[in-house]
Amino acid sequence: MKEGLRTRHILFRIRNYLEELLAAANGISISALPTRATLFRSNYGVENSALSIDLTNSSVLSIALKNGDRLFVPSVEVTDYGQIEVQGGQ
Repeated sequence: MKEGLRTRHILFRIRNYLEELLAAANGISISALPTRATLFRSNYGVENSALSIDLTNSSVLSIALKNGDRLFVPSVEVTDYGQIEVQGGQ
């Protein structure tokens, strides 16, 4: 884990909607990137779909949750990768 980042792994009993899940988790952390969230769906214990969602869009908060759903919200991390030069020949 990188210093300064906080990860919360929390197991919730199923909630009806995404909005209720976020409320039960006391919202998202200040370092979260809510515009890049992913809702993973599973079928018979195997994750078989991933839905990119923007948690700042109020319409996605009404997404009905299903048993086995997993929400991933990445953290913002500022990193300087420097310059990259790609050279090729003809």
